[in-house]
Amino acid sequence: MTGSRRTRVFPLTAQWYLATWRSKYRLRAKTIRTSVDGRQKIIGFAATVLGFTVALGVFSGCCHTTHGWYRDFGHRFGRYTIGGWRTVRRVPVSTGWAFGGDGSRIGCTVTVASRTLMFAKLATRADLHASCQCHRPRSFWTEKRVRLALRAVTVALVALDVVLVALAWCLWPVSYLVTAAYTVWVALTWVKRPHFLDVGRFTAGVWRVHPGTNTPILGLFWARHGAGPKGPKAGLELVIGGYGMAAFALMPRSEWPAYKQAKAERRARRKELEA
Repeated sequence: MTGSRRTRVFPLTAQWYLATWRSKYRLRAKTIRTSVDGRQKIIGFAATVLGFTVALGVFSGCCHTTHGWYRDFGHRFGRYTIGGWRTVRRVPVSTGWAFGGDGSRIGCTVTVASRTLMFAKLATRADLHASCQCHRPRSFWTEKRVRLALRAVTVALVALDVVLVALAWCLWPVSYLVTAAYTVWVALTWVKRPHFLDVGRFTAGVWRVHPGTNTPILGLFWARHGAGPKGPKAGLELVIGGYGMAAFALMPRSEWPAYKQAKAERRARRKELEA
């Protein structure tokens, strides 16, 4: 398509232009092509009516800009930025996408009268949290120091209980019953897991009652062999608050000789296997 020496160009966006010129054709329509990396690419369209041609297409490359300004903000929901600049060429109205380093869309741009405003997301909340974790100074309270501090607090509380019990025995020489009850209560508060001591076929122990069990605040019960309340009596069980104490026989006296014999046989068999 032959154009005249005088061409008028009207910018529409940052890349799209409207061009007009005089032509020798009376009626014609044609696509405008260019070569990009050895391939033909359509960049616009032109129509001629009575020798007057109007063309619409991408007739320019990157629109250069002047120095811009940027302001970063946001922390809780991610990191964002807003910026602006002025285009060197005239751009009446234009919109576009802002792309990140991996080619993904991270924002948009709006241009009005050659002045561009951009809004983009620099980092997501997860990326920002990971970056803060990497650059955060090392905390003084490491796992080892926390464990040592808890152990020191436990030892200090135990020492305080011992001092209070000693003072109670020294300052309350008359009410020994109250002092003894206080001593037992302090000893129970030290219980964190079950403790039992076996002596022959008898055992005695203390434990913490599970919060979900239906037990009274203060109670005295018979410990029995077997399941159910009709089994033979084995000893006594005492519940105080959230703690339980018991002293009972592990099995009836008639079953004890057979148990000792079976235990001796197992021990002899284990020694034979180790030898």
